[in-house]
Amino acid sequence: MAAGVVAAVLVSSLLLYAFISKSAPSVRIVGEQVMTAEKRLSEDITLVYWSNNGEIWLSNNTPDKIVLRKLYCGSDQKDISWTLNGKEVKKFSAGCPYDPSKYLAVETETGRLILLASPVGGDLI
Repeated sequence: MAAGVVAAVLVSSLLLYAFISKSAPSVRIVGEQVMTAEKRLSEDITLVYWSNNGEIWLSNNTPDKIVLRKLYCGSDQKDISWTLNGKEVKKFSAGCPYDPSKYLAVETETGRLILLASPVGGDLI
């Protein structure tokens, strides 16, 4: 009888192991997606200054490192690889001189699009 109980426990353990082995990758993927979404929501960057020669100063308002992958200036898009450490203000060469009629935005490595400046002017209602 003890051998039957041991066999039943062994079979149950093997079935449980097989189930966990198959579901673990999807649990890991879901966990990574949740972590990415949390990081995306916590990313906070501010434009400090945008110069006429195309330099911009950005401030990372979080304690975490933020990596920027794309820069949007008006209708132009530029691939970048800029890093802002936590609570850092840093100067970058955007190659896009200040123009109050243009949008300025960045995209982070998590895919979050952050609007830094929007066009000034137009009719006020």
